[in-house]
Amino acid sequence: MACAGLPSIYIRKRGRGRWTMADHSHAIRTRQAAAPIDAKPGTFASIVKRCEVAFLYDRGCVPSYTVAMIEFDEPPWDRFLDKPWGRFICPGCGQTLDMHVSHGPGTPGTVRFREVAQAAHGSSATSRGDGRPR
Repeated sequence: MACAGLPSIYIRKRGRGRWTMADHSHAIRTRQAAAPIDAKPGTFASIVKRCEVAFLYDRGCVPSYTVAMIEFDEPPWDRFLDKPWGRFICPGCGQTLDMHVSHGPGTPGTVRFREVAQAAHGSSATSRGDGRPR
């Protein structure tokens, strides 16, 4: 997709502008080692257990914006820990925000990929139709 030349806003938590994905993952691992949480599959807590961070994207507002490197075990996001993955709505335009979860330690695109695809699209999203996973 070509760039439309529109400005966009990139939102990060104060003081973490230069943190890498590894820095965020390490911070989550440190908090989880000190105070582990229970996580049911398909909840935001399961993202925390895997030391993953999320990005929310809004393309409906002008300028568009990204909320980057969300750690769901920190305020204000920790209130969603026991909630199933859902949709966040933009307060400006009322459209659903796109969410991308970046992998923490481990091999990307395996169990995590199937879990997200099934939550979003049902079991057919991760099946080839012959009973084998994609």
